[in-house]
Amino acid sequence: MFFVDSFFTKIRFTPEVPSVTEMLLQLYFLMTIEATFFYIFHRYGHELWYNYHKLHHEFIVPCPLATAHTHPIDYSGTLLPFAIGVILLQDRLHYITFVLWIIWRVGEGHDGHSNYNLPWSPFRIIPFSGSG
Repeated sequence: MFFVDSFFTKIRFTPEVPSVTEMLLQLYFLMTIEATFFYIFHRYGHELWYNYHKLHHEFIVPCPLATAHTHPIDYSGTLLPFAIGVILLQDRLHYITFVLWIIWRVGEGHDGHSNYNLPWSPFRIIPFSGSG
């Protein structure tokens, strides 16, 4: 992911750490963009290329391993929505915020495939979260 992303963006690697407000606003922006495009790509995954997407649904009981259990073609429907916001932010996005974004998305993916619906989960209480 980092190779693909660093090819298209110029993430900031400066020693100055962005403010908490800046990081939260950028993370909110990234969540909004990713949730919107993930919905579109996932919907098309079910409608247009289900032969590739059905691999993701082989697990009878959802579990965190199912998060990454995808066909390489179907994986692009996850990778692109994740990267679109990063590409749009370019060098306004600091590396620390980018790492937090990666941690957030991995956690959200595992939470969404955990087979538990915990109403107090941080992935469910934040607006525009993909786990809603």
